Amino acid sequence: MFKKYSMQWSCRGCKKPVDFYVNVKKRRTGGFFYRAIVVGELPRLDSEKRDYARYEANSAKLEKSRQCKCEPSLKTGVMEKWPGQECLVKLWKKLINLGFVNMSEIALPCPFLSETEPDHEDIVEADILFGK
Repeated sequence: MFKKYSMQWSCRGCKKPVDFYVNVKKRRTGGFFYRAIVVGELPRLDSEKRDYARYEANSAKLEKSRQCKCEPSLKTGVMEKWPGQECLVKLWKKLINLGFVNMSEIALPCPFLSETEPDHEDIVEADILFGK
């Protein structure tokens, strides 16, 4: 299973695409885990400020926060209604918690918390995107 969820947000009249991907990966020892990643430019609150050093530091934090992995469990409080939902919600919350990323410009509330799965595209090869 490898899915792509395409979204967009507006900046000064331009539409900026943002894609969320989720993949299920088998473990060598049995079982599986999910991986999620976001690709594209995210709306930032610090882009208008003149503190370049802080912007660069925040950019480094953002790059580290673009991916997450999780095992299916009930510990996160998200009862999965469709495969990969828990991991996508975890990634969304991870981005919100950065403080300088404005996820509400993409969607409010989190589109992955819904009972029905958002529109998506099924994709075959995930290892290229996730870097094996």
